[in-house]
Amino acid sequence: MIAENPLALAYLLPADVYLLANEKQTLSEHVLSAGYLEQVSSAQAIVNEPQPGIETVEPAKSPAESTTAIAAPPIQTPVSAFNYAGGNAQKFLILVNYPEHDIMEPAHLNALESTIKRKELSLDDVAIMNIARHPDTELKAIGAFFKPRKMLLLGAATFPIGLTPPVLNQPTKLGKCDMLYSFSFGEMMGNKDNTKAFWEQMKTL
Repeated sequence: MIAENPLALAYLLPADVYLLANEKQTLSEHVLSAGYLEQVSSAQAIVNEPQPGIETVEPAKSPAESTTAIAAPPIQTPVSAFNYAGGNAQKFLILVNYPEHDIMEPAHLNALESTIKRKELSLDDVAIMNIARHPDTELKAIGAFFKPRKMLLLGAATFPIGLTPPVLNQPTKLGKCDMLYSFSFGEMMGNKDNTKAFWEQMKTL
């Protein structure tokens, strides 16, 4: 078989085709005239064109490229801190009012310690808070901090904001908390009637 076109040799011979020097010019003319370069470009476009039924798979993104939105945690209002004496082991809160003292007048504190000892308690079991050191304090803030199961208010000046004034020397309930409002130690010192009235109700708390 005689092939006039040198390009045909590539299809007829399985091995590599080597052109002689005098054939190179002829090959160049045939490539240009036959639009060979255009054919190659068209063939390449066909190869690159997405084929029907074949899905293009996007490369997976690395974790660093992922932009997953994370919901911010809810903002919680911190519980107020209070200065107090005692360990509050039994959740027994005692509110006093002494503007000139950090906690209580020493003589009154000694009398209070004697009183709670008669109930078989100690300072480790109670929390004594001087409300004069925390003006404008709300009841709910005190409750959130101390979580009292029992509460003793010594004097009318110990009422926190939000507390409905209770009846004097009459045990009552404040939610699940047992509460007693009684005389202050300033009103009881040297007054046997007030002291007796206080103690009679304190024994039931």
